[in-house]
Amino acid sequence: HASGRRATSRMTFLPVPIASCHHSPRSSPDTKDFANKYPRKKFWIGKAIPHMVKRKAGEFSDKLLSLQRGLRQFQGKLLRDLEYKTVSVTLDPQSASGYLHLSEDWKCVTYTGQYQSDCLLPQQFDCEPGVLGSKGFTWGKVYWEVELEREGWSEDEEEGEEEEEGEEEEDEEVGYGDGYEDWETDEEDESLGEEEEEEEEEEEEVQESCMVGVAKDSVKRKGDLSLRPEDGVWALRLSPSGIWANTSPEAQLFPVLRPRRVGIALDYEGGTVTFTNAESQELIYTFTTTFTRRLVPFLWLKWPGARLLLRP
Repeated sequence: HASGRRATSRMTFLPVPIASCHHSPRSSPDTKDFANKYPRKKFWIGKAIPHMVKRKAGEFSDKLLSLQRGLRQFQGKLLRDLEYKTVSVTLDPQSASGYLHLSEDWKCVTYTGQYQSDCLLPQQFDCEPGVLGSKGFTWGKVYWEVELEREGWSEDEEEGEEEEEGEEEEDEEVGYGDGYEDWETDEEDESLGEEEEEEEEEEEEVQESCMVGVAKDSVKRKGDLSLRPEDGVWALRLSPSGIWANTSPEAQLFPVLRPRRVGIALDYEGGTVTFTNAESQELIYTFTTTFTRRLVPFLWLKWPGARLLLRP
């Protein structure tokens, strides 16, 4: 019958059993042979890096670091050269704390350590050793510099001090094996004395510092002050132990070089105060906010033997 022939033809095209679909061993790769030929350990066990590769990687890292420094310096120089007007600013003697001494040209301030003011003016800082600039700004882009003069502030002198400290530590370690019992008793007394000295040094480090930046002309000047951006002060704090932005909490900064001259660039409409290393042009930090009051230069100095100078 015709229907029978159709069924037969269909049957001839039915799939063959699954078992017959398997390839012969000759046509499929042997997984064991593959694993033996390419063992896993060859792919994940590390090998010693050749000295040439290490040297090239080190050179590339140095070049990358140099490029980063160059870009930061370029940013600082570009910021200074474009649109910012360099202004000559002076200090307002009526705002100066009694702990501060101003030069006759009102360009330099030093810390005396003793309150020397006979009368207390309404616009004068009392407890905090601060002083404001005499010129204020309510618009535009202006730039000026503050120079810190203090023995030991330069980078070379700092490295020398660190070397001397390292030599002193090595000297202290000599002879620890002799007379152990007696030495152990003495160590307790010495450790207590050293801890007290370290605490005193830490207190001195906190006290020895200065701040440079800008402030609102209406900034609070009486009593203990926090001197933060929310109080109307945008500044850097410089000390022997480091550099910080006066944010809440303070943000420690790590410039390539410790600045002896700090460039301050104020963009009133743009709402930014930018600090740079005036010598290397390195960008240090930028505050961003919205200004609504008159802004004046701000200096704060509690650092015996140091002085701040306004430039130019």
